[in-house]
Amino acid sequence: MPPARSPCLHPAALIALWAAYAAGLEFLSWPGLGVAAILATPALFHAPIRASFLQLLRRSRWLFLLLPLVYAFSIPGQPLWPGISAISWPGIEDGGLRMMRLLLMLTTLAAVLTLLGPARLVFGIYAIARPWARLGLDARALAVRLSLVLEGARHAAPTRPWRLALGQPEDVPGTCPAQITLQPQAWTWRDSAALLLAAGWLGAVLA
Repeated sequence: MPPARSPCLHPAALIALWAAYAAGLEFLSWPGLGVAAILATPALFHAPIRASFLQLLRRSRWLFLLLPLVYAFSIPGQPLWPGISAISWPGIEDGGLRMMRLLLMLTTLAAVLTLLGPARLVFGIYAIARPWARLGLDARALAVRLSLVLEGARHAAPTRPWRLALGQPEDVPGTCPAQITLQPQAWTWRDSAALLLAAGWLGAVLA
């Protein structure tokens, strides 16, 4: 049976578009990040995307707490207070830039995960990895491992306080699916246009 056509982008094209967007964020300063934030914010008004974003944000909370401190204490420059050179203004600014980029990456990642769903995400990774089979990469094995990771994350027990987790460990039964079915999708002109858009975006930020 031929691959089905879908009004949505091909999973591989959508993943590539997000990867190009995330890579381009590294070259944007505050004005560019401000425009990117304005464009990305409407996605959070969609309830499933917002829920996925909050879940990603909760899992990354320690990173957001540590990033400003690491940058503030490790980058030399004008001190925050006279006579105290441990914390610098350039470090605070660079830490803020890093946090903003991470927030935008998580926002758009939440949108991609919501739009694709587990089955289409696995097929997208499989489609991207398949051309590398000549170099020894097993695309099918990668798809299987990713499916198992997604299935385990979906059935994971809710987070408990660490003291309770240490004192009363909980046995979570395995939830390995008996069969993994990929959902092929036909490549269309929209997907080619998405790749051109990704290339144009990277060219613009690198120029």
